[in-house]
Formats: sequence, structure tokens, C-alpha cells
Amino acid sequence: MSLDKVPAHVKELAQKITDALTYDADGAGTLPETFFADNLPEDVSLESIKRGQEVEQDFTDALVLGHGNRSRQHLADHKDLDRTSAGLTMGHNSVRASYDRQITVRVPGTGEEKPKYGHASVKFETSAGQKRGNLKKIMDHLNQGGIEQFGK
Repeated sequence: MSLDKVPAHVKELAQKITDALTYDADGAGTLPETFFADNLPEDVSLESIKRGQEVEQDFTDALVLGHGNRSRQHLADHKDLDRTSAGLTMGHNSVRASYDRQITVRVPGTGEEKPKYGHASVKFETSAGQKRGNLKKIMDHLNQGGIEQFGK
């Protein structure tokens, strides 16, 4: 699988990672703590990324709280429902909140099950790491290389 269509800046960043990675005896790789900040594009600051992440966290917190508050009343009015959910798209990322009237949980140490009422949960989804576009090409390339190198 060719990497011809993978942008040059991605391949250059990959080479920097290759050069900076070190591995311990168990095969766990580490990069310098400042690697991300040191290799951001010139027009992007670490502070702007952190601020964006703070804004996403604020919207996530607000969705869970607002949805949970609204869900309690909605579930009280609709006895036939056991769960509500709501989602919010934030650029390339999204968050989904759920609120359950009741779930069953295990008591630690005893294994006994008991009901838990008013259970809120949240799931954050990012577009990073999804196997499509460049990442699909890269993963296919690495898979083919592994077959050629280790599959003999």
C-alpha cells in the first residue's frame, strides 16, 4: 500500500516521532513530554488547543447537567420511558449524554446487585483515530509491511 496520497507534513511529523521514540524493556514507547507542543504548526499554539479542549469540556458538562435536569422531568411525565439521550456536535467531535431512570449495579466486595436511580452517563467521540482517509491508508500500509516482514 502506497503512502503517496498521505500529505507530506504528516509523513514529516511521523519521521520526527520515529526519531524521538524510545522503548522500555516491555515495548512501551515514550515521546518527550513537550513533543506535541514543540511540533505544532506555527499558526497553532498549545494555549489555543488547551482553550478549545476547555470549551469542549464546558459544553460536555453543560450538556450532561442540562440534559439530566430536563430528563428527570421528562421521565416523570413519560412513565413508559426508562432512558433519555441527547447529543451535541462540536466541530469534528461530538458528545452524547444519557440519563437512566434506574440501572442495576453490583456492590463491591459482595457481588450483590442493587438498583441505582437517576444514572447519568456521557460518551465523548472524537474524529481523531477513526480509520478513514489518511489513517486508513497508513494502517493498510503498516499491515502490508507487517505481512511482508513477519508473515514469512
